Amino acid sequence: MRIEYDLIPELYQYACMVNLYGKTGQLTKAKKTMDEMPFEPNVVMLSSFLDSCRVYGEVQLRREAANQLFKMDPCSVAPYVTLANIYAEDGMWNEVRQVRRTMREKGIRKSTGLSWIEVEKKFHVFLVSDTSHPQLLDIYAELDMLTMAAMEARYMPRMKEDHTND
Repeated sequence: MRIEYDLIPELYQYACMVNLYGKTGQLTKAKKTMDEMPFEPNVVMLSSFLDSCRVYGEVQLRREAANQLFKMDPCSVAPYVTLANIYAEDGMWNEVRQVRRTMREKGIRKSTGLSWIEVEKKFHVFLVSDTSHPQLLDIYAELDMLTMAAMEARYMPRMKEDHTND
């Protein structure tokens, strides 16, 4: 970048490259970029790389990325949840239990999932497993229709549940 464009790259430009390489399955290039850049990778960059490793089934690189995340922010729930979900997707149940055990031992808890949406200037709040919304049946009917439309378009959404909930 410096020679071709007279641009001194900053961390966010490297993060963009790591993300692009990762999303296109070029995980070796993404890793090499992180290893050779003049900065330490940050949490966002490593999380993006970890997710790309999950998508492309790269076990060793994702373990390395998760371990780096654990070292950077040992109290953050995100790398534990991500790693447990990756292990669960691969059917590695002993590893899932080990991640859960480690979280319990360190007192790290995942907060309940919460989503907000605004429809016609009115906010709606959804909590995981909450069935108290007054329009719950209509919402589920609409979600079913959207899921069917996506499947007819040959799109298969990832609908696995989070495997860190106790």
